[in-house]
Parts: sequence; C-alpha cells; structure tokens
Amino acid sequence: MHIKVLKIVGNCGLNKLACLKQLAAWRLNQARRRDLAVNFIVREEDLWKIARYLPNSLTQLHTLGLTGQEIRCHGQDVLQIVANCCDIEENACPHTLYHLINHPQYREAFKAVKTLTKQIGEQAELNSELLASRRQINQLLAFHWGLKTSDYKPDLLAGWRGQLLSVTLKRLLELYC
Repeated sequence: MHIKVLKIVGNCGLNKLACLKQLAAWRLNQARRRDLAVNFIVREEDLWKIARYLPNSLTQLHTLGLTGQEIRCHGQDVLQIVANCCDIEENACPHTLYHLINHPQYREAFKAVKTLTKQIGEQAELNSELLASRRQINQLLAFHWGLKTSDYKPDLLAGWRGQLLSVTLKRLLELYC
C-alpha cells in the first residue's frame, strides 16, 4: 500500500513523540476498559503512522491505512488526541533519546576498551568476548558518560570481571570525559 505524505502545519512536528505516548496510553485504557487486546483497538503500526504524520481528518486516517472499523470506532478520539498534541509546549514533550554511538568519543573509547579487555583476557587466558561483549562495553561507556542512570555498576566493573578490569578500566576511562 502506498502512503501519501501528509502536510504537517505549525509546530506539530516537534510533538510526534508526545502524540505517540498519548495515543499508546489512550489505546491501553480502551483495551483495558473493553477487555480486549490493544491491537484490537488500533494496530501498533497505525499508531506509529498517526504520530508520524499527525492527520487532521478521517480521510487522512484512511490514507494512512487505518481500517474502516478503526476509523468508525475510534477516528474522532484519535483526531482529538492528535489535535491536543499539536498544542503541547515543547518543554512538556518527552525528550529525544541520546544514542551512545553519537557521543563524539564513542568510537575511540570503544576501541580502547575493547583493546584493553582483549589484552587482559589474553593474560588471564580468557576469550575476550566472554570477558567483555559489545553490550557490556556499551553499558560501561553509557554509565561512564552518565547517559543511563543505574543503581548497579556495569558488568565490567562488578564481580569477577571487575576484579580483573576495574582498576585499569577506570584509568583508561579518565581519558574519555
């Protein structure tokens, strides 16, 4: 099915995430109230399309691919949520997520940690992937740069890995602030 791109007016483009959040909450409430699965209210992929294109008419909902039943049962509610989202102040919108790989020092720091863990793994006769996976290195870097708050230490600084790595990793990470 071909989706016609809808024109977005005003500052509505800044509020797409807020719209998706409100649509999801509305759909969940509807599903609970009617004791139905959420996709029986409005399909997930349709919520994404609505939040992306912010339609302002039933015809535009149809253009996005919503079924006749979805439009008949929930079209007006959906359009009201979209209209309300266009009036939300920017500071009340959810913050966009910061991706770890967008950090200016990510590649260099990742490579340095990977090299260090490989060297320590060889000395300890451990497979470097067992010692420090990509996920664990990313967890460490996100923790170090304060991108994720957690009550727990990253895997590479805790337990048996921490005993092997924590002192040298902390020194290395001081170079990447």
